Amino acid sequence: MLTPDLFDELLATYPAEKRELARQVYCRFAEGDSTQFFTQLFIVLDVYAHYAERIPYTVIEANQSSIANVKKLREEIAVLAQMVG
Repeated sequence: MLTPDLFDELLATYPAEKRELARQVYCRFAEGDSTQFFTQLFIVLDVYAHYAERIPYTVIEANQSSIANVKKLREEIAVLAQMVG
């Protein structure tokens, strides 16, 4: 199973109103409580799905921003090089 810190990171992307229930289900699931195995499994998998939907998008968005900043910096350096040369 996941470490508690990693699960908290995943859980942070989950809807706030569902987090406590998901945390309780995850703890029961991690401890081997299988009374409602499939229900617990689906909730834990739903947490993963929410994380997978949001985090990669955030990373892609940050990367695009970085690329735009580097492009702008290159253009500024080119202008400075023309002024010096």
